[in-house]
Amino acid sequence: MSEEWGRIDELVFSGRTIQAARAIRERFGPMSMRDTIEALGERFEHLCDSPPPGSRWASTATGMASTRDRSCHAR
Repeated sequence: MSEEWGRIDELVFSGRTIQAARAIRERFGPMSMRDTIEALGERFEHLCDSPPPGSRWASTATGMASTRDRSCHAR
């Protein structure tokens, strides 16, 4: 996990999407809420497609990973 995204990814993994959105805005500068939500969604999809090694998303018995708000299915 890159240092740039580390804190944000931790928030995404724990299902803390509002805090993750806030962290995106703090890290990457002022942006509209729409752009923030889009960036958060893109990061979530990236984590679904390429979970960091050793993360709880890297390998699951059900082939799914999830936060409290969203799920990604093994493709």
